[in-house]
Amino acid sequence: MERLTQEEMIALVERVIRHGGDEDQISEWLDQLARGIPNPHIGDLIFWPAKGEEDLTAEQIVDKAMQYRPFAL
Repeated sequence: MERLTQEEMIALVERVIRHGGDEDQISEWLDQLARGIPNPHIGDLIFWPAKGEEDLTAEQIVDKAMQYRPFAL
């Protein structure tokens, strides 16, 4: 599968934010995002944002998710 472009990721996040129902479709969109974004918690950024980040735009959510860097403990 080809890597998603920034614009495609933003469009998917917008769909998830605006979509009001079908859990299967939302799950599919989140799966697509998970394959293109290094942050394994993309759903948390959308559905359960940190305090002060409740009003992030789709573009800001994608930017934040792309900044994620895993670290070894």
